[in-house]
Amino acid sequence: RLYKTTNRYDRRGKMKKQNQTVTVMLMTAIAIALAVGTTTLTTASMAIIFTVCIPFAIVGMISTEKQSMATFVVSVLAIFGLTDVRYAMEVVVTFVIPSILVGRLIDSVSEKDDEERQEPIYMGIIIFILSTIAYVIIAKYMMNIDVVKQLTDTFAKISKTRLENMPKEQLNVLGDVTAAELTDMFRNMIVSLLFIQSGICVFFTYFLGGAIAKRITDKNLNRIRMSGFYLPGNAVVITFVIYLAVFGLSYMDTGLNTIVIMGNLQIVFNIMFMMQGISVCIYFIKTRIVQGRGGIVFPVILIVTLGVMGGGTLIALLGMLDCIMDFRKIKPKMKKSI
Repeated sequence: RLYKTTNRYDRRGKMKKQNQTVTVMLMTAIAIALAVGTTTLTTASMAIIFTVCIPFAIVGMISTEKQSMATFVVSVLAIFGLTDVRYAMEVVVTFVIPSILVGRLIDSVSEKDDEERQEPIYMGIIIFILSTIAYVIIAKYMMNIDVVKQLTDTFAKISKTRLENMPKEQLNVLGDVTAAELTDMFRNMIVSLLFIQSGICVFFTYFLGGAIAKRITDKNLNRIRMSGFYLPGNAVVITFVIYLAVFGLSYMDTGLNTIVIMGNLQIVFNIMFMMQGISVCIYFIKTRIVQGRGGIVFPVILIVTLGVMGGGTLIALLGMLDCIMDFRKIKPKMKKSI
């Protein structure tokens, strides 16, 4: 009996390993297909390219270190073999590597408490930002491509064409804005755009990728839900201190363009507080108004409606107030997943 029982457990363990290997191979194939397929798209490619993060992050969550490394090697060979060098370098450096790393981070903290399970979100944003910066440096010094200049030149052409073809009524609303001024504004917002891109990638990897991974594997991938997200530390005080520091620098002869720095900080902090505001909305609507698993539909519709109506500022204000007053009673340590 003991031999039969042991043999049965051994067979189950082998089957789990085989299922895990098959799942990793399937996710790798899907990831490569998405990475290669987006090269044939035009306008939609910029939006669809973010979905490449999901299967690579899932591989990082459900696989072993050897499997993750094998996936990375196979993906690099496939992407470089099926696309041009520049596109392959961009996808591998800015999406493949950070996605797998974030997936590994999610797996490593899944058994820890809820406060530590948020670390992949903050660390993921940093990883994606550093990866994009690394690609810009590689492109400039190894491939002789100035990515920032190409982006600004493309934006300048688009804005010039739009202004030339814009009806007079809309031109009157814009005033005397020129294409050069719009291009300068775009150039000054590159830091904020980098943060936004990284935040979108982390959202896909952590929330969507994590949700999918939990359904296709037996691994215990515990994560916080969107309704339990909150900013670390005292975000409002930190924001205020940073603003004061930049404001003080504006009176010193530092050579820094503090107006540009202030503008980028405002965009970044607004997005951060908006994320927490959205989390608060989802939490209260799910717990107080709509019960059951289908309760996510109504809050999403409400949040989108508020965004369309210009309610983004109100949501960000709600997030800021939650940092101070802790409406959900989940700080500094969440005692249970929400």
